[in-house]
Amino acid sequence: IGKTTLGETAALLSECRLYIGNDSGPLYLAVSVGTPSVGLYGSLDPALIYPKQAHFIPVWTEVECRGCWPESRMKHPDVCPKIVPDCMSSISVERVIKAGEALLSRQKGAAYAVSN
Repeated sequence: IGKTTLGETAALLSECRLYIGNDSGPLYLAVSVGTPSVGLYGSLDPALIYPKQAHFIPVWTEVECRGCWPESRMKHPDVCPKIVPDCMSSISVERVIKAGEALLSRQKGAAYAVSN
Protein backbone atom coordinates (compact mmCIF):
# COMPACT_ATOMS: atom_id res chain seq x y z
CA ILE A 1 0.00 0.00 0.00
CA GLY A 2 1.35 3.36 -0.98
CA LYS A 3 4.35 1.90 -2.80
CA THR A 4 2.98 2.20 -6.35
CA THR A 5 0.95 4.69 -8.28
CA LEU A 6 -2.41 3.77 -9.77
CA GLY A 7 -0.78 3.47 -13.19
CA GLU A 8 2.00 1.26 -11.87
CA THR A 9 -0.54 -0.96 -10.12
CA ALA A 10 -2.54 -1.27 -13.33
CA ALA A 11 0.64 -2.19 -15.23
CA LEU A 12 1.53 -4.85 -12.66
CA LEU A 13 -1.98 -6.29 -12.69
CA SER A 14 -2.01 -6.42 -16.48
CA GLU A 15 0.96 -8.82 -16.33
CA CYS A 16 -0.78 -11.28 -13.97
CA ARG A 17 -2.23 -14.54 -15.25
CA LEU A 18 -4.88 -14.49 -12.51
CA TYR A 19 -6.04 -12.12 -9.77
CA ILE A 20 -8.11 -13.23 -6.77
CA GLY A 21 -9.35 -10.60 -4.36
CA ASN A 22 -12.22 -9.21 -2.40
CA ASP A 23 -14.65 -6.51 -3.55
CA SER A 24 -12.11 -3.68 -3.67
CA GLY A 25 -10.30 -1.24 -5.91
CA PRO A 26 -7.48 -3.59 -6.97
CA LEU A 27 -10.06 -6.18 -8.11
CA TYR A 28 -11.83 -3.67 -10.34
CA LEU A 29 -8.53 -2.38 -11.63
CA ALA A 30 -7.46 -5.94 -12.54
CA VAL A 31 -10.75 -6.53 -14.35
CA SER A 32 -10.48 -3.20 -16.16
CA VAL A 33 -7.02 -4.05 -17.56
CA GLY A 34 -8.28 -7.45 -18.74
CA THR A 35 -6.64 -9.67 -16.14
CA PRO A 36 -8.63 -12.85 -15.45
CA SER A 37 -10.08 -12.19 -12.00
CA VAL A 38 -12.05 -13.94 -9.28
CA GLY A 39 -13.92 -11.52 -7.02
CA LEU A 40 -15.04 -12.49 -3.52
CA TYR A 41 -18.25 -10.83 -2.42
CA GLY A 42 -19.97 -10.72 0.93
CA SER A 43 -23.28 -9.05 1.42
CA LEU A 44 -23.52 -7.38 -1.98
CA ASP A 45 -24.75 -9.22 -5.07
CA PRO A 46 -22.02 -8.48 -7.65
CA ALA A 47 -24.60 -8.46 -10.45
CA LEU A 48 -25.87 -5.18 -9.01
CA ILE A 49 -22.62 -3.37 -9.72
CA TYR A 50 -20.64 -5.23 -12.36
CA PRO A 51 -21.62 -6.55 -15.80
CA LYS A 52 -20.80 -10.11 -16.82
CA GLN A 53 -17.41 -10.43 -18.46
CA ALA A 54 -15.61 -13.50 -19.79
CA HIS A 55 -12.48 -12.81 -17.73
CA PHE A 56 -14.28 -12.16 -14.42
CA ILE A 57 -15.98 -14.65 -12.11
CA PRO A 58 -17.70 -13.31 -8.99
CA VAL A 59 -17.98 -15.74 -6.07
CA TRP A 60 -20.54 -15.22 -3.33
CA THR A 61 -23.05 -17.17 -1.32
CA GLU A 62 -26.77 -16.77 -0.92
CA VAL A 63 -26.95 -16.52 2.86
CA GLU A 64 -30.18 -15.41 4.50
CA CYS A 65 -28.56 -12.82 6.73
CA ARG A 66 -27.69 -9.92 4.46
CA GLY A 67 -28.11 -7.91 7.66
CA CYS A 68 -25.97 -5.08 6.43
CA TRP A 69 -27.62 -4.84 3.00
CA PRO A 70 -31.34 -5.54 3.31
CA GLU A 71 -33.26 -4.39 0.25
CA SER A 72 -30.06 -2.96 -1.25
CA ARG A 73 -29.72 -0.38 1.54
CA MET A 74 -27.15 -0.46 4.28
CA LYS A 75 -28.84 -1.08 7.60
CA HIS A 76 -25.65 -1.06 9.69
CA PRO A 77 -23.11 1.18 7.89
CA ASP A 78 -19.62 -0.35 8.02
CA VAL A 79 -20.65 -2.81 10.74
CA CYS A 80 -21.66 -6.42 10.37
CA PRO A 81 -24.17 -7.37 13.05
CA LYS A 82 -22.46 -10.76 13.31
CA ILE A 83 -19.08 -11.52 14.84
CA VAL A 84 -18.11 -13.70 11.88
CA PRO A 85 -19.96 -12.66 8.72
CA ASP A 86 -21.63 -15.72 7.16
CA CYS A 87 -21.56 -14.04 3.78
CA MET A 88 -17.76 -14.26 3.65
CA SER A 89 -17.02 -17.29 5.82
CA SER A 90 -19.37 -19.45 3.77
CA ILE A 91 -17.33 -18.95 0.59
CA SER A 92 -15.36 -22.18 0.33
CA VAL A 93 -11.76 -22.33 -0.78
CA GLU A 94 -12.80 -25.02 -3.25
CA ARG A 95 -15.22 -22.63 -5.02
CA VAL A 96 -12.50 -20.00 -5.33
CA ILE A 97 -10.00 -22.53 -6.69
CA LYS A 98 -12.59 -23.87 -9.15
CA ALA A 99 -13.31 -20.33 -10.43
CA GLY A 100 -9.59 -19.61 -10.80
CA GLU A 101 -9.01 -22.87 -12.64
CA ALA A 102 -11.90 -22.09 -14.98
CA LEU A 103 -10.38 -18.74 -15.89
CA LEU A 104 -6.91 -20.24 -16.37
CA SER A 105 -8.31 -22.98 -18.62
CA ARG A 106 -10.08 -20.32 -20.71
CA GLN A 107 -6.72 -18.56 -21.12
CA LYS A 108 -4.99 -21.78 -22.09
CA GLY A 109 -7.76 -22.57 -24.59
CA ALA A 110 -7.56 -19.09 -26.11
CA ALA A 111 -3.76 -19.32 -26.43
CA TYR A 112 -4.08 -22.74 -28.09
CA ALA A 113 -6.71 -21.44 -30.52
CA VAL A 114 -4.52 -18.49 -31.51
CA SER A 115 -1.39 -20.60 -32.03
CA ASN A 116 -3.11 -23.14 -34.30
